[in-house]
Amino acid sequence: MKSKNRTGIIITLGIALMALLVFFIYIYSEKQKHDWFETYKPDDKEPYGASIISTLFKSYFGAGKLSIGTQPLRKALAKSDSSGIKNLIFIGGNMFLEKEDADTLLAFVAKGNIAFIAAQYIPEELNSALNFSTCGSSESRTEYEEDSTCQMNFYHPRLGTQKPYLFRHAYLNKGSLYEWSYFNFESACDTLPRYERLGYCLPNHLNFIRVPYEKGYFYFHLNPLVFTNYELLSEPCLDYCEKVFSHLPHEKTYWDEHDRIPMQTHGDKSMTKGPLTYLLSQAPLRWAWYTLLSLLLAYFLFRAARRQRIIPVVLPNENTSLEFVQTVGSLYFQQNDHQKLCLQKMKLFLLYVRSRYYLQTNLLDDQLFKKISVKSQIPLEHVIKIFSLYNAYQHTVVEVDADELIAFHKALDFFYRNCK
Repeated sequence: MKSKNRTGIIITLGIALMALLVFFIYIYSEKQKHDWFETYKPDDKEPYGASIISTLFKSYFGAGKLSIGTQPLRKALAKSDSSGIKNLIFIGGNMFLEKEDADTLLAFVAKGNIAFIAAQYIPEELNSALNFSTCGSSESRTEYEEDSTCQMNFYHPRLGTQKPYLFRHAYLNKGSLYEWSYFNFESACDTLPRYERLGYCLPNHLNFIRVPYEKGYFYFHLNPLVFTNYELLSEPCLDYCEKVFSHLPHEKTYWDEHDRIPMQTHGDKSMTKGPLTYLLSQAPLRWAWYTLLSLLLAYFLFRAARRQRIIPVVLPNENTSLEFVQTVGSLYFQQNDHQKLCLQKMKLFLLYVRSRYYLQTNLLDDQLFKKISVKSQIPLEHVIKIFSLYNAYQHTVVEVDADELIAFHKALDFFYRNCK
């Protein structure tokens, strides 16, 4: 009799522990509806993925000019001359390069191409070639400050704004401390590398530079977080992002995804780790894993008296409505804010005119219209029509309807398709 009572107590305790574990897992999953891990993946729609910037790149560089690759650089850039790649983009927490890949990247830039690297640290394999080593060591000249927010701006007077751009770091939709990196060139034991100052984070920490290397340039931005989905949902942050990438030409571009993951490959042989490697390397996660296995073993040993059907996992609805087509203005499409969408389209059109035809667009007058018409070989009447529609939509107090939006879009589309 006592033996049966003892077995019943053990079974009850096992069920209670399992119920407690399920309860905590349920509460935690309710709080964490999104994955807040920094992935920087171009197809990741979570807060710190890069699906928005990926869509913007396709619009900025043009159809068919952006390719996302997962091969080592020594393979991806081996035929760069024949494939016509002019820009290389990397966005990630850190860039992990093998020596052969670093040599390939340096040779790529030396031919007159551009490499844009957004990472918290300059890859060690590039430090010596670019003279970024600190006092003979392999570490780069970077430091960081911890804060939940960071204000950034540009040195160039036409790019900088009176009010700096504010970026926030969050976790579970709450402010969280983050390491905002910046360059420190105050070391006295080494000569300074050649570089051009492009942007800074307050008070005066350099975080965006251009480094000439033979015939080409390296662009380094030490805060890749600003290019993630969470930050780009803010209109000022979108403006900052546009200005950063306005430094790159509208040429064929390669987005390097391979070197964002450390030790992914070694030569041509895969070196990927097992799914439990990281979990077992962390003590808290390791103990949680062992506890879960123990509870499962106890459950099957004592065969719980009550059984129920498995609760199906209900996946969250996918938000497929937020798809960028050609411009950043599509963010306002769901709100039916046609006026704001027209203004955003015009903003990108003026950016296109500045970057392609090197014209100042501060003053929208007849002289500017004629210059645009001459350089683009678009009839002057059509150019005037674009600006007339823009002025009408900008100053109207009546809501812009869908037909007016379509007319404005067709006018811009005609320009893009036929301009020289």
